[in-house]
Amino acid sequence: MTVQEANKAYLGFAAARGMNVTFSNITYTTSTWNASEWTLQPTSYVAPVYQITSPATCTGDSYELVFKANADGKATVSANGVVVDKNVDIKAGEPSPRATP
Repeated sequence: MTVQEANKAYLGFAAARGMNVTFSNITYTTSTWNASEWTLQPTSYVAPVYQITSPATCTGDSYELVFKANADGKATVSANGVVVDKNVDIKAGEPSPRATP
């Protein structure tokens, strides 16, 4: 969950990659929610750690930049000081390949 909302609570089921799960015999009921002692939690920030995992040079006409970071976000790709791609989606822990001319 990426957002907290005052006066709302969320309930869900989750499973990790590589797992097969079955949820059954579930009964959903609602009741009055007492949030008198609940407060929004403070936002915490992750110090960015990022790396370029592709080779430093290439021999062809295009170069595949592979970028990896520890947090989700957006990136701007530049080649020789010129922006070649904006708002590239970055997912934490996943390589983000981008061919550049």
